[in-house]
Amino acid sequence: MSRVKIGDATIKLPAFKQDFERRIKNEILKKITKKISSTNSKIKKRITPAIIEAITNTNVYGGLSNGMLRGEIGLVDIGRLDTIIEAWAKNISVTYEKTNLRNSFGTINIGIIDSNYSDVLTLPEATYIYQNYKNRQVIIDWLRWLLLEGGGIIISGYSFYKESGEGRTGMGIMKEDGGSWAVPQEFVGTAEDNFATRALSDKGFQATLDDIVRQEITKGIK
Repeated sequence: MSRVKIGDATIKLPAFKQDFERRIKNEILKKITKKISSTNSKIKKRITPAIIEAITNTNVYGGLSNGMLRGEIGLVDIGRLDTIIEAWAKNISVTYEKTNLRNSFGTINIGIIDSNYSDVLTLPEATYIYQNYKNRQVIIDWLRWLLLEGGGIIISGYSFYKESGEGRTGMGIMKEDGGSWAVPQEFVGTAEDNFATRALSDKGFQATLDDIVRQEITKGIK
């Protein structure tokens, strides 16, 4: 309960505090909503290079650039993965969600990756066609393997052998030996836990994201 003193008289205003807080909160919410709409493009522009940096620093990117994973996957051109990362970086969405919870000003949602990965798995760079020693064309679904397939067997009857000068990359070749091949354990990924989600869940990236959004939202609010 609040009191307003006028001269020697005191007038009680039982609903003043609640009404005052509600009005202040509503004004702040209006400012935040308007600010997000006006700075959306600025937030996206600053987040884009942060996303690219975070994912290119993963062990999968390193393994496909100059590690043995490149030989096992048979990915000759790392530019394919660069295109995938750029697609994620361009698909950013920034939205504001109000809440009815007391003392909460809502949530700012940053969307980067589609839940079913259709944004990148449908790109031509997500696969390549390989002509094997039997002159048969085989579609290599390399991105799906790394994002979704986990550690399960992908190729039955074949094993990868490290042999210099052999295969698409000159790092090794698959041989029919009755064995099997799966994504190496250190690079295994599932829908909920893969090289992209791990990069974007990293505390360092999250801190960068928080700084960018906070700076842009609070900039110029008067």
